[in-house]
Amino acid sequence: MGVRIDDDLIRSAVAACWHRDLATNVIRWQPGFHSFGYTPDEPREFAWWIERVHPDDRARVVAAIDEAITSGARGYSHEYRFRRRDDTWADVAAHGFVDRDDGGRALATRGIMVDITRVMEAERALALAHHALLEAQRVGRMRAWEEDLRTGTVRMDFATSLGESMPRYEARPREEAWRFLHPDDVARLDELRRRTIEQGLPFETEYREILVTGEERTVLARGELARDAAGRPARILGTALDITERKRIDEELARRERQQAALARLSLSALKTESSRALFGEAAALVTQTVGVEHADVVESLVADRPRPLEALEAKIEAERSFTDDEVSFVRSIANVLAVAIERERATTEVRTRRQQLQMLSRRLITAQEEERRAIARELHDDFGQVLTALRLNLQRRPSGDTESNLALVDGAILRMRDLATDLRPPQLDELGLESSLRWYMQREAARAGVDITLDIAPLDEAPSAAVATTCFRVAQEALTNVVRHARARHVTVELRRVDDDLDLVVRDDGVGFDVAEARARAARGASQGLLGMEERVELVSGALTIESAPGRGTTVHALLPLARGDRA
Repeated sequence: MGVRIDDDLIRSAVAACWHRDLATNVIRWQPGFHSFGYTPDEPREFAWWIERVHPDDRARVVAAIDEAITSGARGYSHEYRFRRRDDTWADVAAHGFVDRDDGGRALATRGIMVDITRVMEAERALALAHHALLEAQRVGRMRAWEEDLRTGTVRMDFATSLGESMPRYEARPREEAWRFLHPDDVARLDELRRRTIEQGLPFETEYREILVTGEERTVLARGELARDAAGRPARILGTALDITERKRIDEELARRERQQAALARLSLSALKTESSRALFGEAAALVTQTVGVEHADVVESLVADRPRPLEALEAKIEAERSFTDDEVSFVRSIANVLAVAIERERATTEVRTRRQQLQMLSRRLITAQEEERRAIARELHDDFGQVLTALRLNLQRRPSGDTESNLALVDGAILRMRDLATDLRPPQLDELGLESSLRWYMQREAARAGVDITLDIAPLDEAPSAAVATTCFRVAQEALTNVVRHARARHVTVELRRVDDDLDLVVRDDGVGFDVAEARARAARGASQGLLGMEERVELVSGALTIESAPGRGTTVHALLPLARGDRA
């Protein structure tokens, strides 16, 4: 039987066609065999061809051919590696047919051997790339997935869910794939899947996955619907990114931000509030909210070798749990803020008590000073006045050569004594009231100093207390004294009126003015007590004193005094 090779097989061949006579075991090749580096003209023994099959493939290839010949099969196909003339290996795909006689006895084999080296190289490169992609997804904790809506299967890498290290990209029924989802998320995801199929919109959502190890992971899923050529929903495909660590970091950052905000808020409250009790409640609430305990109490504890209270916070929990070092540090920081607040409140209380004691002492001293002035003024007016008057009468009864000069001296002494008594304690203040006393004193002193004065003193429908009246008079007296001594003013204005329940006093001049801050500093150093004396008097009757001045702009002294109160409550 001659060599017979189908024309269709020759035309479809991209490499080499062959025919093997089983009686002679000779193989004849058609054009195309030269692509392997051999000439197709001369016949070749079957053994020659077998020697050029890769040793690792040889037994398998021979067995497949023998099986096809002896089993009565019509043909066979296999892939193997074939050695070229240059000793390189070609990947080939062989498809053979067995020619038989009418009795079924095998006479020859024929077929085609196609060089698929490039195809195999591409497939290997694709496999490597696919493997690298799966590895990259595993390292990045990202997986690609695809649900076939027609078959109901989900194809993805299940290695992570199964707790395996090597990629396991395979298709599983949707019910089996979804068994790794957290039970509380299944209904929500099923509804999302239904809306995606109906509306065709892309989606993004988070869900929890429970691995076979029992570990719970958080996953960010993105997906979209794919349709077939007819526009029908065919697949849902997307990615699943493990964001467990990112969620933990975000939660940790948020927790620390809450801690810092709570600590800052408590520190600000500690600066503003004067009561540590209110601060204790706020601290307990902040610890409860931030650390996650059921209850928190504030306890004051003193360390023997430290002068300040420490760790003034106690947190209580119902169930056993462990606290991180950061949480412990946060509670200690809150406790230290409270400790400082406790210490500050104690110091403030002590300072307030000492200040109240000093104010009481100042009030008593001023009261004693006014009483002493009143007594001295009375003694000057009554006792010394009577003596000087008697001396004048005696001089008049017994005239001498210098009687006139002696009488002038005595009259001057009487006048000076009256002025001293009036300056110490104006009798008008007790007899005629504040308005008349202030008007008389201001006019007298302005006339003495040669200063033009304007008095705007309104009648008071209610007399102030003795302490307030005395304070108002002394402030006006000190203000006018400063004008005369320092201001070099040409004009002074004094205003007194009632404003609501307060007595409003204003002394204004057009003098040279001064730096108020610098004057206060000098007064604090003891250089002048007039300014501090005015402020102290006004404060002792619960009033307010403001002084406005600047070099070259004159001075305004403004005192606001309560009518109905004589001292600080």
